[in-house]
Amino acid sequence: MPSWMTNGHAANLTAIAVTDAIKATDLYYAENPRATAIAIEQYFKNRLSFF
Repeated sequence: MPSWMTNGHAANLTAIAVTDAIKATDLYYAENPRATAIAIEQYFKNRLSFF
């Protein structure tokens, strides 16, 4: 996060990003139940970088 942002604001934005990535990964897994653990992990990490 930018240096001008307070710790609390940065923590809230981080929590939102992680929550959104988890939700997106859950949807991905529901659509792809045979996905490997590695594919799911990569999808989650990629989704984190989008938020």
